[in-house]
Amino acid sequence: MKFPSSLIIGPHQYKIVDFAPGEAEAQHLNGRIVHQSLKIELDNTMAVSLKAETLLHEAFHGIWRFCNLPKRGEETVVTTLSPAFLLFCRANPGMKGVLFPP
Repeated sequence: MKFPSSLIIGPHQYKIVDFAPGEAEAQHLNGRIVHQSLKIELDNTMAVSLKAETLLHEAFHGIWRFCNLPKRGEETVVTTLSPAFLLFCRANPGMKGVLFPP
């Protein structure tokens, strides 16, 4: 599965990059969004499905920041919504045409 090279979140374009070798494991991270440099870093050793969920997770962090939501509860909400939304999208492919009309 080919992942996008970037995502637009609010007015910014975030580049999707791999962690430096060993960094994800050393920091115990699957992914991270770095707002100052407009990057989303992912562990390239993850299974594709987990990598997709992690990318969505980090994108939700970016959306949270763009919406200026309070920090309190952010990780809980993002961690809960990421797999739920991914499953919703996969289970309802007909929504693609509704969300992204031609």
